[in-house]
Amino acid sequence: MTVDAAHAKANELDAMLAEVSKAEAAGDHDAGLLLCARALELAQALGQPARQAHVLRIRGRFLTWKGALEAAIASCDEGRKLLSDVDDEREYCQLCVVQAFALSGLGLGEEAMELLAVAREIAERLRDRELLFWVHNRIGLAYDSFGDSRAARELMLQALVLSDAVDDTARWSIMTNLVHNAMSFVVDLRSKGEQDEADRILAEALEHAVWAVDFCIQANRPYGLSLGLGNLGAIQSLAGEPEQALQTLSRAHQLAVEHGYRPLEMSALQHKPTTLLSQGRVDEAVELLEDVLSRAEDLGEQPVQVAVLRQLADVYEQRGEFEKALASYKRFYNVEQLVRSARAETRARILAHQAQLERARIEAADARAHSEQLLADKLALQKQTLELERHAYSDALTGIANRRYVDATLPGLYEQARSQRREMCVAVMDLDHFKQVNDTFGHPIGDEVLIKIAQLIISNSRSADLVARHGGEEFLMAFVDSDLAAAARLCERLRASVEATDWALIKPSLKITMSVGICAAADCADAAELIDRADRQLYRAKAQGRNRVAHDWPSDSVVRDIRRPA
Repeated sequence: MTVDAAHAKANELDAMLAEVSKAEAAGDHDAGLLLCARALELAQALGQPARQAHVLRIRGRFLTWKGALEAAIASCDEGRKLLSDVDDEREYCQLCVVQAFALSGLGLGEEAMELLAVAREIAERLRDRELLFWVHNRIGLAYDSFGDSRAARELMLQALVLSDAVDDTARWSIMTNLVHNAMSFVVDLRSKGEQDEADRILAEALEHAVWAVDFCIQANRPYGLSLGLGNLGAIQSLAGEPEQALQTLSRAHQLAVEHGYRPLEMSALQHKPTTLLSQGRVDEAVELLEDVLSRAEDLGEQPVQVAVLRQLADVYEQRGEFEKALASYKRFYNVEQLVRSARAETRARILAHQAQLERARIEAADARAHSEQLLADKLALQKQTLELERHAYSDALTGIANRRYVDATLPGLYEQARSQRREMCVAVMDLDHFKQVNDTFGHPIGDEVLIKIAQLIISNSRSADLVARHGGEEFLMAFVDSDLAAAARLCERLRASVEATDWALIKPSLKITMSVGICAAADCADAAELIDRADRQLYRAKAQGRNRVAHDWPSDSVVRDIRRPA
């Protein structure tokens, strides 16, 4: 390519990116994607990987807004790969932020947080307030996806403080996210009786929502306006303004339909039934919920189906229509299982794609460097990193999770179970007289016992259960979607299995039993209290003679031995 031809293509690329910005402002995502495709061709022809990565990031944003989240993640992955040999940390940071946004939308909060940790390290090292704004903004969204509304709000407020470093479009983003956060946070605060704080946050959210709507009207941004109206309607409903809420939500829905914003169309419809119910218009709410459910099924929007079916089950139950409530709950459970499976499949596909990109990058680096040692060093470093990560959260002796993993994971499981109104229990298990085992037979025998116990726990648990060595001879299990009775039966089966094991195979005359304490999460304020109350039940089991399962029955809080039900 001649110098003149390269100069012409560079000018064309600049003009194309200007058109992309116009399409973004106009909310014309389809046109934006077509323009990105041409811009990407020009950047490739010019041999400019940094500009290719820039276009791929913009394309990732458009795809996210259209709901094509996996494609958005793949676009950002390709951009990050292109920057692996280019010194452009700022663009790399922005790619991480956009990709994390898409990951949060898929419910892959842990993967999003990993990328955001990288982005935050870059932003802090560069001391770039704009990057720090976006990082805090998106970390807040990730916490929201975990169901931790309070932590999410704190991070978003930090982003708001940094918003002086960005333009009004970015400021609109944080205002919108704070409004979205308030929807769940206000409900949570009210359920805890914290009415004053709920009212304060609701008032702030109304101001933010009105500002966001006004900005989009003045800037002629239909996508942002449809999103902002939907949020404003939801907040108006929470503020006890149902008529205004219904009018606002109708405007949001109409705008989404006119421009083909399918995710926003479904979102606006989902908020309406709650508002109708607040007015006592139950029949209208049920009719609308059934309509939204039908549309979601036609469009394959399974997360929407889960939310609507749960709401339908609650409404039918309140009306005394228990058969319909049960049918809705069964459908809810089935679709929720499909969502979980789909999420696991999505995670696998994303990891496979990332692995392919990483392999390609390694091969290219190897070809350029003509050095087998370079590749060997890289693979060794990756293996070492994986090993360090494994050791960080795994018990070195038994191979199961350790206490650090429990501390990092259990609060999120508890908050998720509480926000989704799902059953959850925790069991704390301790081997009886284990010190005597070590004193009599030696620590190597004690270690063999602990390994065998871990194997017995795994064989008596479900794949969804959290199993960990909590310290010494103490183990912990967390059961999601299991009530106290089911958890007690499982623990009793495990206790009996430990007692029935032929421990003489390890050492003649060796006998091992185990005591267990269980607590349900329903009445616990947080994960720490849940473990503490399970510990208390364990001490009671020990006090009553060991080798038994003790727990609180919700009706009378009397500790019972599961082998001798009262």
